[in-house]
Amino acid sequence: MRAAGKCDPLSQAHGSETVICVTPLQSGARPTKAEVSQQTIQPLPDWCYDHAFDDWWATRTQMCMIDAWTVTVTRTVNGVVTPIGGFDYNGYNYSYTSADMSTWASQTEIGMYNPWGDIAGIQVSGASSCTGACINGGADFPSQPVVPGAFPGGEAFFTSTATTRGSEGRASTTLTYYFTKPGATPSTPHDVPTPDVRCDHKLPGNNTVAGCIVYGIAPVMTYSLTTPYPELAAHIRDAQATGIPGSPFGGSPLHRLIDPTLQQRNRDVACPDSLPRPPGKSCDEYPMASTWEGAATGVNNYSWRMIDEAQNSNGGNAMNTFYRNMRLLDWDAFYVGIVP
Repeated sequence: MRAAGKCDPLSQAHGSETVICVTPLQSGARPTKAEVSQQTIQPLPDWCYDHAFDDWWATRTQMCMIDAWTVTVTRTVNGVVTPIGGFDYNGYNYSYTSADMSTWASQTEIGMYNPWGDIAGIQVSGASSCTGACINGGADFPSQPVVPGAFPGGEAFFTSTATTRGSEGRASTTLTYYFTKPGATPSTPHDVPTPDVRCDHKLPGNNTVAGCIVYGIAPVMTYSLTTPYPELAAHIRDAQATGIPGSPFGGSPLHRLIDPTLQQRNRDVACPDSLPRPPGKSCDEYPMASTWEGAATGVNNYSWRMIDEAQNSNGGNAMNTFYRNMRLLDWDAFYVGIVP
């Protein structure tokens, strides 16, 4: 997903004989994950460091990537290219959205290590861009010195144009930075494109607002076997054990269904009125009626069980809150995880 800056040490652009080159750091030279610094503009989530050097990792509202690169300064004299200095660095790349705001942000920082040779005066600066349903607010990424112990970098803010009721739009954003040195040809621009962001103002119901999420990430709704909905959780656990989809532990996802008429059809098939309800109990169906995998809209692979009425009702309300907080639109994928 990263377009590394290319380096042609024989280039004599601007008449310079000194060239700055950025290349991927060889894996054997990377620091251990425990050595990766945690100094950033906005603190990175802990799981980002757990997946250092593993490409982009994301939740529904956060995405990050820590990667490693090498900068080499070369000098060409009479056609002979000689490295005269350089350093390795970690790129700390982070982007975050809000489920109830139409603005999101991206940031990048540089953590230098292993400096050697003539790197005096090297600085880094950057810019931002976006395509799709977005407005680029510009990057705050001025020219800054690259020295050990400092973390130069910048951030940019973007605003969605999908803010009117019923609208939906996707955007791709990029932070770009390059290195300069007095008397040297600057490095070619180094792009940090992030996974797409989707913003919308089309959640069902009243009193909704526009918001943004990381597109393509299937969130997980978690129920506990102990509290507060143990009977509901036990039913889902047992249903998933028979092969019904929805488990995040190797199963296929469920997909949200918004049409209330189709939801009612799912309820009527899984939990018809003809089923007797014991006192204090109500009929729980899995997959939920609010999914395309439901009893009527799915492939006839469903389960029902009489469970505590309050747990069923409150657990359903929790699911609706999850739908709203994760901005799950029609056909959006998600999982239901059961924990102790």
